[in-house]
Amino acid sequence: MAGNKGDRAARAKDALKEGRRHKVTCGAFKSRDEALQRAAEARRAGVKVSLVIGKPGYGLLYAEGMTEEEAEAARKSLEAKKVKAEVSGQSNLHPATGGGVHVEVIVSFLIAVMAGVVSHRISRWLDSRDSKDNK
Repeated sequence: MAGNKGDRAARAKDALKEGRRHKVTCGAFKSRDEALQRAAEARRAGVKVSLVIGKPGYGLLYAEGMTEEEAEAARKSLEAKKVKAEVSGQSNLHPATGGGVHVEVIVSFLIAVMAGVVSHRISRWLDSRDSKDNK
């Protein structure tokens, strides 16, 4: 019985590791102009990057949703082209990285319910005005 629990825990850990995704970025910048300049330099080196606007500033994204091995290989190929790159893990808690879908569904549902309540109240208000006018 104790071995069975250990096996389940090990399988859960392996599944978590396999599901973890990585991204390769080419820097983070505070100013938009600096980020665009670095993006142009990367494009001249033959590397296609995307400008990502985040809360702290701007970033250059090369690729995302990769395994750790794929991300390391991409980083090495970028550095061979003399483009600085770094690998980082992606969190599934933020919608931009593939998570947060459940929150989006819940918010959409709440908005739909609120719209239904408001429309019902408006309908009742209009009906009450109509019945007063007919008397």
